[in-house]
Amino acid sequence: MSGSFIGFYDNSVSNNRITIPAKFKKKFSVAAKETVVVSVGFNNSHIVIFPLDYWTSLSQKFSSGTDLQKLALKSYLDFADDQKVESNGRIRLRQDIMQITGITKEVIIKGEGEYISVWEPETFKEERERRRKELLSSCKETDFLL
Repeated sequence: MSGSFIGFYDNSVSNNRITIPAKFKKKFSVAAKETVVVSVGFNNSHIVIFPLDYWTSLSQKFSSGTDLQKLALKSYLDFADDQKVESNGRIRLRQDIMQITGITKEVIIKGEGEYISVWEPETFKEERERRRKELLSSCKETDFLL
């Protein structure tokens, strides 16, 4: 199974391709070093890149899961595209997926634990701030003391 992806990196799109950061590429399993599944993320706000091993596990779980999980799987499958990972770590992004998510030239590549997300930089900043505000408005500081 692929390792845990943590952190984010500024990157650019060239010829509809992005380069996976070396730190992330090292965490791919053998199968994922060759193939990943690329789709549109939640709310059409970003692109998701699933290592092949995680995609297989996720799709099996969701296909026999709750109605909501089945719907989520169908939503991912609407745009899913398996992509070969080039030797230099580059992955092709389909033009329609880039258009839906507003991605043009610059991107943020973010580790999401089990998978990777790709964001248009302003959308990433807005979403990160929205989540932070939501968290702060719904908890107390003592909720997170270790």
